[in-house]
Amino acid sequence: YINLDGEVAIPLTYKNAYSFSEGLACVEVKANKYGYINEKGEVVIPTTFDVAKSFSEGLAVVKKAKKAMVIDKDGEIIYTLPKNQEFYGKEYHDGLICVINDRDGDWWSDYDQKCGYLDTKGEVAISFIYDDADDFEDGIAYVEKNDRIFCINTKGKEVECED
Repeated sequence: YINLDGEVAIPLTYKNAYSFSEGLACVEVKANKYGYINEKGEVVIPTTFDVAKSFSEGLAVVKKAKKAMVIDKDGEIIYTLPKNQEFYGKEYHDGLICVINDRDGDWWSDYDQKCGYLDTKGEVAISFIYDDADDFEDGIAYVEKNDRIFCINTKGKEVECED
């Protein structure tokens, strides 16, 4: 990382280092483990995750030992997804994150997979009824159901799509 004057602000000690988001940046160490540093370069969440995404709305999606979960900025686990669910979205938008649910848990058939949205506590906010779904942006998300693409609001109600 370099500062606005072009000087090294945080030494090049990581295999990969990602952009800062909400004061933290995801970094990868040699053992393909991820954690988070602050703007001083201090490790604030240890590099123990197999996968880690940027923070948004105070939360980040991570994976450890094949368990997908959400953590807060202290590294505390807020919730863990069951084995038949995976994060479809990479981060929270408008208090929701897109998740794909596989009804029978075998992950082989798209027919059994439906998208829905969880809130920041991991509770189902919008049911798993969509064949495909995008992240929310300004309170609206594109979804697909039965070969029809349309928009919904954060309550799951169909609304007019904005250009």
